[in-house]
Amino acid sequence: MAKETISKKGEKTKKGEKNSKAYTRREFLKKSGVIAVVAAATSVVGPFVLRGASKPIKIGTVFPLTGPLARIGTESLRGVELCVEEQNRRGGIKGREIVLINKDAPNPDAAVAAVESLATVEKVDVATGCYSSTITYAATAKAAALNLPFWVAPAIADAITDRKLRNVFRVSSIASDYGIYAAMMCAEIIAPKLGKKPEDLRVAVLYEDGLWGTTVSKFAIKKMRELKMKVVMSYGYDKETPDLSPVITKLKSIEPDVLAHAGYTHDAALFWSQAKALNFYVPAATGLGGGYSSREFREAIGKAAIGLLQVDYTPYNTNPKFAKGLDKLAQAYREKYKEPPYSCHSPCTYANMQVLFEVLEKAKSFDVKGIEEAALAMDKPLGTYVTGWGVKFDPETHQNLKAPPFGFQWQPDYRTDDILFPERHDGIIVPYAIYPEEARLPGTEVKWIPLPTWEEREKL
Repeated sequence: MAKETISKKGEKTKKGEKNSKAYTRREFLKKSGVIAVVAAATSVVGPFVLRGASKPIKIGTVFPLTGPLARIGTESLRGVELCVEEQNRRGGIKGREIVLINKDAPNPDAAVAAVESLATVEKVDVATGCYSSTITYAATAKAAALNLPFWVAPAIADAITDRKLRNVFRVSSIASDYGIYAAMMCAEIIAPKLGKKPEDLRVAVLYEDGLWGTTVSKFAIKKMRELKMKVVMSYGYDKETPDLSPVITKLKSIEPDVLAHAGYTHDAALFWSQAKALNFYVPAATGLGGGYSSREFREAIGKAAIGLLQVDYTPYNTNPKFAKGLDKLAQAYREKYKEPPYSCHSPCTYANMQVLFEVLEKAKSFDVKGIEEAALAMDKPLGTYVTGWGVKFDPETHQNLKAPPFGFQWQPDYRTDDILFPERHDGIIVPYAIYPEEARLPGTEVKWIPLPTWEEREKL
């Protein structure tokens, strides 16, 4: 059984589990004022107050910490850890400390086993996760069977909340919005840059054929057709494929104006590496979420990333006036992990926990009914949380209706005022928010559409 007491920062509690607590129990109680209260009231209630006040709130996390999704799974966990530490510094929730019990879930079966353990062995109050929509779909179904409240992030497939499970809530954006925003960026940004009307754009849609990829591509295609764009190809593939050259050869023969691609880090990097090798050129391209947001993607393809667009959670290079506290989160991340943030998934899970903690603070109980009542009573405007989101849950699906995705572009960083790499301005390629326009850092503009040729990119 995983330890339920507070461990030192980074101490292993069980193989595959890690307690992120950075304070001792006594330090936490002192910060939250509990020791002072107990000292003043000992003659009345004695140690009972200390025991009651010090009982931790246990939150279980379910993320892929090993396997091909591990890097973004770890980044997602880091957002949770940072928010938990901040909340504990403020005194926890109702004077109680928050403790994390972390589980590795690299696939749906592991996620189901993790949720069962968290509910029946560790007996957590709430669970959160999982990154992959396929993994999250399985985890939330198991949580529903065990009546365990589950706070989803990051996973975007609409099907997760469309089941209307009372125990499941999602603060973050959904796949249908990703598809819609990608189509809108094609119409409002790409078409004018290419000197075309939206109805003249020829778009190819490529996607991994799992739950996430099929969902986001379906909504992208639907919106593109509503905007009269010509969808000249729609192609799904197994994300584990070792070779995408056949589809690249087909794309070369079709010659689309725009490529819209839903791929995880590995397959997205594979596509662009092979596209360069086969000299496939497309004037504009946008990711539909997933791997296009990660530092690993940029490191894998190098200058091939320049000019690529992406729809995803709030990137760190977003105007702090639009996403309040995002710059401070980036600083806290660096201080804790001794490296720059890896992707936009950590702000997503941080905001997810911000909302959860407000719900738990107001909840009359931590069972499904108590959490549901507190969650449905919330109504906060856009701009409230670190991602620029607000919160208002749909009463049936429990999907947050105030969590739009963002559009961004990979650009060389020659600036001294960005958030992601403030110490570097040597041309490192980083993502900058571009859509909506008010999310942009001052001076940020859409560039490199049409995309440079392969030879031109190497000279940038």
